Amino acid sequence: MKSKVYFSRTITPEKVLELYKLTGKTLSGKIAVKIHSGEVGNQNFLKPDFWKPVIDHVGGTVVECNTAYDGSRNTTERHMKTIREHGWSKYFHVDLLDAEGPDLELAIPNGKKIKKNFVGRSIASYDSMLVLSHFKGHPMGGYGGAIKQLSIGIASSMGKAYIHGVGDTSNFWGSDHDSFLESMADAASSVIDYFKENIIYINVMKNMSVDCDCCAVAEDPCMADIGILASLDPVAIDQACLDLVYASDDPGRDHLLERIESLNGVHTIEAAADLGLGSREYELIYRHIHLGSAHKKSTLKCSFYAIDLFFSTVVCIVHCIIDIDPLQVDLRHANEKSAILISIHHLLDSYDLNKCMDHFLCPDRQIPLVHSSDIKNIITVKSNPCLGNILDIHSDLFLLPGIQPSYQKS
Repeated sequence: MKSKVYFSRTITPEKVLELYKLTGKTLSGKIAVKIHSGEVGNQNFLKPDFWKPVIDHVGGTVVECNTAYDGSRNTTERHMKTIREHGWSKYFHVDLLDAEGPDLELAIPNGKKIKKNFVGRSIASYDSMLVLSHFKGHPMGGYGGAIKQLSIGIASSMGKAYIHGVGDTSNFWGSDHDSFLESMADAASSVIDYFKENIIYINVMKNMSVDCDCCAVAEDPCMADIGILASLDPVAIDQACLDLVYASDDPGRDHLLERIESLNGVHTIEAAADLGLGSREYELIYRHIHLGSAHKKSTLKCSFYAIDLFFSTVVCIVHCIIDIDPLQVDLRHANEKSAILISIHHLLDSYDLNKCMDHFLCPDRQIPLVHSSDIKNIITVKSNPCLGNILDIHSDLFLLPGIQPSYQKS
């Protein structure tokens, strides 16, 4: 059975909370909220005010762990100073899980490379966890997402060195690379085993640099923001993020992919799937409307026919100028996956998105999608780059026929 991943292109604090609710799960007991506090000097990490609505909603405690390398977060004193400077303690109670030893040892009987994981002992105070991840590149893992947050993110300072060294803390920088990636998957499995089903994952594809938030000197973001994803499956959500990067036509995409591919970042996902942490097969869903599925090792590349786009744009503008009421759109000659998205200022409260989708997927008759009198201002006309697989329908969008996307899988 494919895992569900909820997705939106709108990136706001309120949308994070909305997608959290869409997972349909309620975290119980005392909730740990794993964030990345951000290295001093890093300009890309997601700030406390961005996460505030969802953290306030769950009533959780922000948790972090000390790092295993020199910097502003490698000791409890330095890390707490950074947390204050970055504003985390202004909004939330913050718990450094490994502020005091000894570490809690979690067994990994089925681990590929390591058979135990070391986490801060305060993790024992929590019953469930909300994992908030900033998806971006990483100078060692290739990318950082939910699986990295579960492994390196939850590991104590010593535990981080243990994972990096594949069981040998003295070999932090010298271990076999793929073995390190598999060790991350192993460590993530121990945290999942500890909390069982009581974890929710949210990935935000914003400020996507090739460098991690742990870098004091990091490159600026290299490609445009993509969106927010939420899931109960850490494998599916990370796989979906990778697929969204591959599907992008942003000119900076290749720079990020070079970082991910050069370090074999996908291998962490492969190892996690092999361990049974989740599925690489998933459905990408927006507001409970099924908009397609993505499959393992599939890359979606979309191209659009300019003539169709021009024709549809002209038709839409003409209809609005002459104020035909209601605006009738002939779907009989449209491919079922052909559409343009028109961003508008206002729609009636009675606009029924589900009904619209139902008609859209059965293009055998004319239907009114929206009255032209409800259109206050046409702002932009644009084509969705990946229609059919990652289509995101906002409340301020409606569909018209006209663009026939061409899909190639490689």
